[in-house]
Amino acid sequence: MTAMAAGWLVLMVLGVPVAFALGAAVLVYMLLAGNTAMLFNIPGRIVGGLYSFPLLAVPFFILAGNLMNKSGVTQRLVAFADTLVGFLPGGLGQVAVVSNIVMSGMSGSGLADASATGSVLIPAMRSKGFSPPFAAAIIGAAATMGPLIPPSIPAVVYGVLAEASIGALFIGGVIPGLIVGGSLMLLVAYLSRTRDIPRRARPTLGELGHATVAAIPALLLPVIILGGILGGVFTPTEAAVVASAYAVLLGFVTRSLGLSDLADVFRETALTSSVILLIVGAASLFAWVLTLNQVPQQLLALLLGFTTDANMTMLLLVLFMLFMGFFLDMMAVLIVSMPLINPIIAAVGIDPVHFGVVFALGIMIGTITPPFGLILFLLSQMTGESIGRLARELAPFYVV
Repeated sequence: MTAMAAGWLVLMVLGVPVAFALGAAVLVYMLLAGNTAMLFNIPGRIVGGLYSFPLLAVPFFILAGNLMNKSGVTQRLVAFADTLVGFLPGGLGQVAVVSNIVMSGMSGSGLADASATGSVLIPAMRSKGFSPPFAAAIIGAAATMGPLIPPSIPAVVYGVLAEASIGALFIGGVIPGLIVGGSLMLLVAYLSRTRDIPRRARPTLGELGHATVAAIPALLLPVIILGGILGGVFTPTEAAVVASAYAVLLGFVTRSLGLSDLADVFRETALTSSVILLIVGAASLFAWVLTLNQVPQQLLALLLGFTTDANMTMLLLVLFMLFMGFFLDMMAVLIVSMPLINPIIAAVGIDPVHFGVVFALGIMIGTITPPFGLILFLLSQMTGESIGRLARELAPFYVV
């Protein structure tokens, strides 16, 4: 087991893709253990990890987000947010936060939100006097709301692994996500005042009305998803299909999406979905080996020997999530760690929905924290700034 864990970590540090690192680590373990008969179980375990109806929501939510981006929805949402809050202290910084809140309701991925809003807003923020590191820090911090506000792709996977209600996870993430968003807006206002950041003039009612009308079709998507789930009209998986159908219809009606665009959208969706689902399958294999060796039970006994208090256990798990988020994507942490964490939260009486929300935020903070935060790397590539400089600008946001 030590060789398997060490092999996986070494491969991750070397930059090997997560799914291949997991599979190779399991293969090394089986060969060293001399149990070659287990090799025949590998295909079945990988496929079995994907045999889940709720996981169908993942590619469809990704498809809906890609369709929205391809049809120019991001630009309309940014224009709406600019009209709505661009006159507040912080100007485009406030627009970045609100845009990410709305984008979270469509993509469900913090990395996708940072990429979509960052590509539009960072150049605009630089032209308005924002330093590139400060602009990137705002985008990165706002992107942490991605897995909190529904529809959330990590919430779907977490619900499958923890056997928790995906609908409850969607609903449970709304208020924390809005609280985080409000806190970020206050911090952006404060920091912008000390940097003399300009803001736009207060919009007229006509400007506000025009921007709102242009954004309403996109704003309806999260309403349809949440309303349908809360009203019992469809399940979260069916909601993902409805969201994709709505996005296609919206693109054709507004003539911002053509048949030629669909091929690119489907290709991008297939690639992204394949990466996520391949990680799910490989991690299921990894978790199976951990379970065979009773690692979850050993970890549970070790933790319960230290504390049985739910609050202390939650604190320890949050620290663990932050640490793992430094090195791995949220999906990888989620899939690898949940077989270990499930027995722990059940033993100390932590509600799985509550833990799921805390889990999502903890991991997302890790993605904007050096040395290996994925969103931090993305922002570094987009701005050309060093990881260290971006981390210094992000320091106040870590507290929030």
